[in-house]
Amino acid sequence: MKKKNIFLTILCALCIISSCIVTSFYPNVSTATPTKLPETLEQNLTAFILAKKLEQDPKYEYITFEKDTPEDIQKDIKKGLDSSLSSAKNIFENDPNFFYTCDVNNKITSKQFDVNIKKKDTRYYETLDSDTLNATDDIVNLINYNSEKYYEYYGGTYYCDGKPFPSYTLHMPSDV
Repeated sequence: MKKKNIFLTILCALCIISSCIVTSFYPNVSTATPTKLPETLEQNLTAFILAKKLEQDPKYEYITFEKDTPEDIQKDIKKGLDSSLSSAKNIFENDPNFFYTCDVNNKITSKQFDVNIKKKDTRYYETLDSDTLNATDDIVNLINYNSEKYYEYYGGTYYCDGKPFPSYTLHMPSDV
């Protein structure tokens, strides 16, 4: 009987000690935030910025192709990009935990917090502008999400299904 009581006492003491150790780490874990945005989030934010620019200025030409770029590739790239822009816009506008204020040429659209939330209580709180994100890689990846072909950008050359083709230029807005 004594052995059973000693064993239960030691077991309870170990449980209490391990619980105290685990809970002592909690404040450090809860406040740790990544220093870099996850890649897919960065890609979708790039698309969201372009989508908001197009919403405010429908005539904005966000992509141009060199004259030798085949017509079918131009259509496929624009179709893939348009689909990605629409998808990113829907994701962020319908996410109950994402809030933004977007200023394009003094035309402001926003989705504001319902309550007064402090910056320190948020997971991410960033001020992004159109020059912040890595557009070339992000856009190639966004095109591939919604394309029938596979595109790559490597060593300054664009490839479609493994074959090089003339480049395109993405015009990220400078005023968002």
